[in-house]
Amino acid sequence: MAIGATQKWYAGAGVASVAVLAAGWFLLVAPQQTTAGDITAQASTVTTTNQGTEAKIAVLKSEFKTLPELTSQVATIRTHIPESPSEPALLRTLSAIALKSGVKLVSIQAQAPSALAGSAATATGANAFSTPGQVSQIPLTIEVSGTFAHTRLFLNAIEGMQRVMLVTALDITRGSDVTGATSLRTVVTSRVFMANPGGSAAPAAVAPATGTTTTNQAS
Repeated sequence: MAIGATQKWYAGAGVASVAVLAAGWFLLVAPQQTTAGDITAQASTVTTTNQGTEAKIAVLKSEFKTLPELTSQVATIRTHIPESPSEPALLRTLSAIALKSGVKLVSIQAQAPSALAGSAATATGANAFSTPGQVSQIPLTIEVSGTFAHTRLFLNAIEGMQRVMLVTALDITRGSDVTGATSLRTVVTSRVFMANPGGSAAPAAVAPATGTTTTNQAS
């Protein structure tokens, strides 16, 4: 059966309509669905990030409550291990202890600070003054003279100093003073410490010169 011109026209119009619908789908609907999917994914990511941020804020709030206590603890630690060699303060403390104990402070020899063996600075070859949290040691030799009782008072007093001091050797020899009374010559080999908070390097002038000797007469 022959197809009329009208039927051909309707068939062509139908095909054209399907083509228009398909084109509309690919050009309008499909991109919008993709955009909606991207937005949903982004919203999910933002939600997850916000939840993580809220958790961090909660932790910070909790830690902030203990900040005054932590600040007090840090201040206490700094009296035991200061941030710098603090040589003048150390000399004043030892002079006062010697005077109170009744011994004569003959000399104090302080060497330059050096990083503790096995620490981060020595492992990497970094500057001990620029490594955050680095603890350095300062070799210190103290010589005093006095009676046994006074020497004992002096040794007990340096053990009770606020600043941490590690005694590594003790050399005591017997002698006599100008009056002929028995006197002890005591050499204390020790180390004190400093802890670097990090940041810039400490000025070179702060470090005591190697072999520097300070003589103080105290009795």
